[in-house]
Amino acid sequence: MSGRYYVSADQGRGAHWAFTADDLIRTATEIRPDADVSAPFGPQGTIEIRLRGEQRSHSVLYHCAEPVLVFREQDEIVVPAAMVLHLLQRLAPEVGAVWFADFEGVPHPLQVNSSVDDFVDDLLAE
Repeated sequence: MSGRYYVSADQGRGAHWAFTADDLIRTATEIRPDADVSAPFGPQGTIEIRLRGEQRSHSVLYHCAEPVLVFREQDEIVVPAAMVLHLLQRLAPEVGAVWFADFEGVPHPLQVNSSVDDFVDDLLAE
């Protein structure tokens, strides 16, 4: 496993996220108080959310300039997938979203109101 998953608003259908970097940082900390959340850095204004799992640490990146959420394909995929889904459920519950894997490149609709298990099943089924 070595790919990455990308999640964004469904821009092809005119959707966009209206939340700010500060909104994302605050909400990530509310969802997981044990998370380490960086301030935006670099040319993309990247925010890194570091999460502890049972077996390893995980990272979710948010590129403010694009805007897109990114996480690695890995064994404990439920940890970063849960963070992404919960962020969107709180920050953009009514905004259409898509996900794609860099090793596939095909956008898939993301049901923001779905469960974490359903989201993970969708990721792993493709």
